Amino acid sequence: MRRIGCWACIPFVAVWAGCQHGKTLESTANPEPPPSAAQAVAEVQPPPPPEGWAPAAPPRRFVGADLFNHIDGAAEVFLELGFRRVLVQGYDRGDTTLDVQIYEMENSTAARAMFLRLRGKGVAVPGVTGRNVGNRYQITAQHSRFFVQVNNPEGDEGDTPEMVELASRTLQSLPADEEVGILAVLPDEGKVPGSESIVRGPYTLQSICTLGEGDILQMNGQVFGVAADYETKADGRFTRLIIPYPDANAARAAFANLRSHLDPELRPVRHDARSIVFQDYRNQFGDATIRGNTIDIRVGLSRDPSPE
Repeated sequence: MRRIGCWACIPFVAVWAGCQHGKTLESTANPEPPPSAAQAVAEVQPPPPPEGWAPAAPPRRFVGADLFNHIDGAAEVFLELGFRRVLVQGYDRGDTTLDVQIYEMENSTAARAMFLRLRGKGVAVPGVTGRNVGNRYQITAQHSRFFVQVNNPEGDEGDTPEMVELASRTLQSLPADEEVGILAVLPDEGKVPGSESIVRGPYTLQSICTLGEGDILQMNGQVFGVAADYETKADGRFTRLIIPYPDANAARAAFANLRSHLDPELRPVRHDARSIVFQDYRNQFGDATIRGNTIDIRVGLSRDPSPE
């Protein structure tokens, strides 16, 4: 049932295979409006080549579902989170190649979701300002509604300064960074640093847990949820997922769907109008509780949670 854990920071491009009791969170369900047409990635230009390098070809752009023609797998994840467009620019110096990929997402929450999904346990790259992780093969960064990757297929450490230059110039050219408010929904007490993730439907939920078939939580690629690992003396280490819906009616509909279509491998232990407790084949427990417009889910509990 429990599948928490951030993905490793790996090449992911075409050329390479806390909600307190009683608190509602209506303002965080869809925290930012989509960008206007004037903000399209068509206006974002690739960074100039480092000294001694040249563009390999004119930049390429992929829009919407055309992403399937660029990414070798996992385009569904990008699209579910709110992918809009990507600009791809390659650079050559003799037989050596680098490329920059600038993904425009629907908003900063969508871009942060992609970054959290791919950051793994990576560390920031010296010389790259802002939110980033990377190594000699790839630098991954997020700024505003943009998710950025600089790729070095050969992994030659001698090309790291040029990777840093391309990443820094790209980030400096983007609009001002924005806060991702939904992350504040997670309570700080007991949270495992670096375990946060953001979901928006069944594809992104798969890395957190399996609760049922299809869009079991009725997120519809519109509602964001946020998850993290927690560790307490009473319950050990478990995962918590909090989903603030636009209103209480949407939350009630999603909760009813969860109760009615709970995964067959999850055995209901008890339930009432506002909560359900279940147990998986490994004898781990989970629960889901609805409060106002928010559904709060825990999975991977080592013991049966006491009824409130």
